[in-house]
Amino acid sequence: MWRSNMELEHLIVRPAQRRYATPLLLVHGAWHGAWCWETAMPDLAARGFEAHAFSIRGHGESPRPADFRRSTVIQYASDVRAAIKAVGPRPLVVAHSLGGLLVQLLITGALGPVPEIAGAVMLCTSPVKLSDYFTPRQADEPIAISDMIRLEPHAMRATLFRRDIPDDDLVRHVARMV
Repeated sequence: MWRSNMELEHLIVRPAQRRYATPLLLVHGAWHGAWCWETAMPDLAARGFEAHAFSIRGHGESPRPADFRRSTVIQYASDVRAAIKAVGPRPLVVAHSLGGLLVQLLITGALGPVPEIAGAVMLCTSPVKLSDYFTPRQADEPIAISDMIRLEPHAMRATLFRRDIPDDDLVRHVARMV
């Protein structure tokens, strides 16, 4: 079993008045980092939630190991397990894309003991069947995987962002992707 022993980027937004005892743990998807939750976190805090977002190894501001390109789903899941433990006790986990795959693997016990969480919400999550992972979502034209790997803005807009995202926001976010 892999254990995360690195210091992961951890963003926290606390509400002025906490309405809910259960903290939220926001788990990002492929190519992203904790930054992808930066506009949602203040809104969640305004509604009374304590919101936490972590970046898994090599993403966002988390350390990038020398062998980052060889990182495994098991290693990424160990980072999510460490984040769950750090947020404590029993967070509600909200996961997007690859983050959803990692959470599914953890809560089904596929990667060891099931972590104690209040629940899990999956947003556009990756299927556990990995062969379906890169299937583009209703793109107007087929998107080449090579364009996604190169982080081409047109491919990122078609597969990972809203179609109406302003160009400036798209360029800013794509520049932060790994």
